[in-house]
Amino acid sequence: MRAAVGALGVVCLLIGCGGTSGDLIAFEIAGGRAPATSRVVLTSDGRGRCGEGDLRAISNDRLIEARAVERELTDLATVGREFAGGDEPRFVARTKHGIVRWGQGAEGLPETLPRAARLALLLERELCSAG
Repeated sequence: MRAAVGALGVVCLLIGCGGTSGDLIAFEIAGGRAPATSRVVLTSDGRGRCGEGDLRAISNDRLIEARAVERELTDLATVGREFAGGDEPRFVARTKHGIVRWGQGAEGLPETLPRAARLALLLERELCSAG
């Protein structure tokens, strides 16, 4: 009986029984058009929020793109890469692997960072705009 209960516990851990969905990726956007820093958080179950606001559903396409960007950022986030220079806006991406910081147009940006910046700005517009 104990083995069965233990096995069920392992299965629940693997598939996430009873837990809430974790954060997939969070972006901070500073400067540019916005007067203050915006924070956008996406969960792995396809919801997002602006700042501490309520979670709202995002499109499947946006979720697929966010998952791809999160995977592409893994190596950079693991070592905490920061790309100095560049213009505003400035971005911070936080994943379960770590943090990446960069400014728009900074020299030597890996290909994925402009894509991540585009995603962050789209999500900011969708989740932080009134209405």
